[in-house]
Amino acid sequence: MYEQSTRLRSNETAELADQLGVVLSRLVLGGFELPIYFAAIAPNGTIVAGEYQLAEPGAQAACAFVSERLRPEGLAVPVTITFVDSNGRAATTALGQGESVQGGDA
Repeated sequence: MYEQSTRLRSNETAELADQLGVVLSRLVLGGFELPIYFAAIAPNGTIVAGEYQLAEPGAQAACAFVSERLRPEGLAVPVTITFVDSNGRAATTALGQGESVQGGDA
């Protein structure tokens, strides 16, 4: 349902994009609307921020990473991610610990 960016700089970021796509699908099914913005923070200080948006009507949503700070050791889990949609709905999840989504009725 969602494709990842072709501008990815690391395997860790690509893996995060895949996991984000799964969570994002649940959020959209729960009523979130695109574009959806996110910030992901790992306990070791790795930070990734981006957005999911439609390139054109009827297309798959694409992930664009707008900022990232990757530690040399990569991502540490759990990665805590906050999502905000275009209407201000918000949800938070922690990947690497069951991927439960809190908030946003998702």
